[in-house]
Amino acid sequence: MKYLFRGIFTDITIMLYLKFKKMDNNQKNDGFKITNWDESSKKLKEQFSQLTDADLKFEPGKEDDLLNRIEKRINKKQPEIINIINSYQRKSKI
Repeated sequence: MKYLFRGIFTDITIMLYLKFKKMDNNQKNDGFKITNWDESSKKLKEQFSQLTDADLKFEPGKEDDLLNRIEKRINKKQPEIINIINSYQRKSKI
């Protein structure tokens, strides 16, 4: 009985982990759309001087590649990077 409980607990833990991992991956780029990249990239470079032009090169459909490059260079998670970029884009609409 002891091992059965441990096995069930482990299975539930693994299922929950995978479910949350999947949710995290699905939410990673929700609502992320680049509208005015020239202006946003300039502001990113001003705020994070370690970013290079190569890091900020944007190709439509390759947003994940862009986010991965920025994430590695500035050591921030993608959701935080998306929030920063979205805030720049919101300010530029005003």
